[in-house]
Amino acid sequence: MSISENTLEQAIITELRDKGYEYIYGPQIERDYQEVILKDCFETSMYNVNPDITQPIIGEAFKAIHNLGLLKLEDLNAAFHKYLIEGVPVPYKKNGEDRTYTVKLINYDQPEENDFKVINQYTIIEYKTKRPDVLVFVNGIPMVIFELKNTAKDYTTIEQAYNQIKNYQLDIPTLFHYNAFN
Repeated sequence: MSISENTLEQAIITELRDKGYEYIYGPQIERDYQEVILKDCFETSMYNVNPDITQPIIGEAFKAIHNLGLLKLEDLNAAFHKYLIEGVPVPYKKNGEDRTYTVKLINYDQPEENDFKVINQYTIIEYKTKRPDVLVFVNGIPMVIFELKNTAKDYTTIEQAYNQIKNYQLDIPTLFHYNAFN
């Protein structure tokens, strides 16, 4: 029995929905296609993960992960990973005193407090327009990319999926700033 790319896509979506992930069909999301983070979801999630956070601190944390300030993809991803594990330090003033709020991007102690989404056919426009098959978002941040291939075709190889991911890294590199798993 051959398995088409769409069959694989639907199976992944079903499996993740069964685990409690919210499913969204990418083309139905009204957004800026040059932005890979789901900003509204990110902001809402930060209130859930950091109950005493303020909007200005959320804004600064978003700026910090959005503008990592490095050039090499590997360094950008490593910088984001550090934020993911340690939190994003955001300086602020309280009663004239300098303080630092560490924004947790993920609630590791209570995973149910995080927002998990599976989105297919999510268009991203950067150097080229691309539409990865399936993305997993945690708290509005794209963390996992699935690139699927049609196994019904005799010439389909895992190398083709790997090469597609490498092409995405060149064409839509911002997606890979946050990517934890392909």
